[in-house]
Amino acid sequence: MLKGRQGAGTPALVTVSPTYHEREVGVHKQRAFLLFAIFAAAAATPAWGQTLVPAAGSATSGAQGAASIPDFSGMWGNPFLTGGLEPPPSGPGPVTNRSRRNGVSDIYQFVGDHTNPILKTRAAEAVKKHGEISLTGVT
Repeated sequence: MLKGRQGAGTPALVTVSPTYHEREVGVHKQRAFLLFAIFAAAAATPAWGQTLVPAAGSATSGAQGAASIPDFSGMWGNPFLTGGLEPPPSGPGPVTNRSRRNGVSDIYQFVGDHTNPILKTRAAEAVKKHGEISLTGVT
């Protein structure tokens, strides 16, 4: 858009204002650059905290480092519906299902163990209340 003032014998004073589209393009460029900078910083950050691990077969690999890499290969699974939560090595275990069918946890009727010591008073009351509702057959 051209705006100007014309007088006798003086050239027109011209100012050019950007259009709406030009402003939008500029905003998108700024946003794209900002996102690029954030993602580049996020991608580089984890590498700063890592230490160099000697390559397999190198001269120093005979001694086991203080922090060895754990082996997570193999089958992973947790049969949570059949009470497959293992108790911890020490201390109280998870809240288990008190309802049994043929000696195993009944997956159709959930009655939590409200006497478990990991539960606070209000949580134990809620587990007991929902267990009583489950025993009546209401789902």
